[in-house]
Amino acid sequence: MFRHIFNDNRPIFLYNTIGFKGKEKMRSAKNIWSCEERSENCDYLNLGKMFVYRKDFMQPHSLDQSCGSPTETMSERSICTKLFKSLLSLVFIVLLSSCRNEYPNVKVPVISNRNFKEPSEMKLKELFRIDSSLVTHPVDIKFDEKDDLYVVQYNSESIVKFDQKGNFISNLDFEKPVYFFTILGDTALIRLSKDSYMKKADLSGRIISEYNLLQHIPVELTHLSGDRYIGLFRKSLTEKSELYTEFSLKTVDGKLNEVNVISSIFDSYFSGNIDYEIPVFPYAFDIKSNTVFIGYSSDHVYKIYAFDQDMKLKFIIDNDLPPLRLSEKEAAYRKEIAKKFRLPISFSNKYKTVIELMQTDDSGNLWVRRASNTDLYGLNSAIYDIFGSDGKYITTKKIGDTHRIGVEIIRNNVLYIIRPFGSSISAYEFTPEAQNE
Repeated sequence: MFRHIFNDNRPIFLYNTIGFKGKEKMRSAKNIWSCEERSENCDYLNLGKMFVYRKDFMQPHSLDQSCGSPTETMSERSICTKLFKSLLSLVFIVLLSSCRNEYPNVKVPVISNRNFKEPSEMKLKELFRIDSSLVTHPVDIKFDEKDDLYVVQYNSESIVKFDQKGNFISNLDFEKPVYFFTILGDTALIRLSKDSYMKKADLSGRIISEYNLLQHIPVELTHLSGDRYIGLFRKSLTEKSELYTEFSLKTVDGKLNEVNVISSIFDSYFSGNIDYEIPVFPYAFDIKSNTVFIGYSSDHVYKIYAFDQDMKLKFIIDNDLPPLRLSEKEAAYRKEIAKKFRLPISFSNKYKTVIELMQTDDSGNLWVRRASNTDLYGLNSAIYDIFGSDGKYITTKKIGDTHRIGVEIIRNNVLYIIRPFGSSISAYEFTPEAQNE
């Protein structure tokens, strides 16, 4: 989503390739999620280890192979060589244990869903709308304990606060554009653009304290329970952060100290085939069942992994749907979006990433926004598959007047739709009838 891509007045690109602008794509980097992808004899899926496989880029068994494309400059090759040496030992260690069955007696249930329904459109009753007179290019909403709304805007120095009925309360103003903002209880964590410090503030915006993250920069953060959080983090691997960046999905404590790395990839700012509109590691947390759902980011695989809060695998949701090609109409539309927000226009994706967004509702159901056929459902519609907390498919819904580059949020029987292009936020009544059939 668009909320994931703004950083230091430039977008963060979350995908699994390494490349340089204007040059041939360097090499592909594929994140290996499970033993089942590498061996037929592995019964237990372990995402607790960081394992990055660099196909034709860094092979542990071929130490003398070239790094990168034949057109690399010497400076680019130097960077690549340093990265190769620093990461080689890590890859060797992980390779030795990557297919070891750590829990040989554990059989992980696989819930297979095969018969998906045609989407039925949700009938939504609008409660209120916040328009462009109050917000400009909104990209995210955070909520406090009173359900007041804090709106994050694209490349803006202000967070705009509204009450739960959409009435304006105040602005939280800062000296630089806000890159990261989240609410934890009665305080907020804030990082400003081009600032290496995380700031802790009260909900009026007054800074209480700050601490250095050492480039351990949060992009998204969700509270699990107690002193445990899950989120997406980035770390620059070179002085020029647009060349090589590490993106990690991990659990952390209240001070953002790493507890467990779930998965990690290395990425380039100038990738030519990235999908900058959606997160690289889609995930959701259901507080009722204490289940963390993590989506497999792929254009051909529709799988979701369910963990407990200690990141022990509970079950796998395996869905059978054909891949979707990116239509010419949609490609033209994305180029228009890229031009509007000064993003790279060229991309080489032939197929659309299946999972675009994940969240849970108040009943504990899992809502997965997936790639849809825009020729059938239009460019501005979201298609959601709904699963029970047990992973079984329930139904499919269509939500109109949405943007893929925007976001939908379900909270306390209200559906919020954020539209960056139209600079508006709508809140709709979210009834049980609209959720299930």
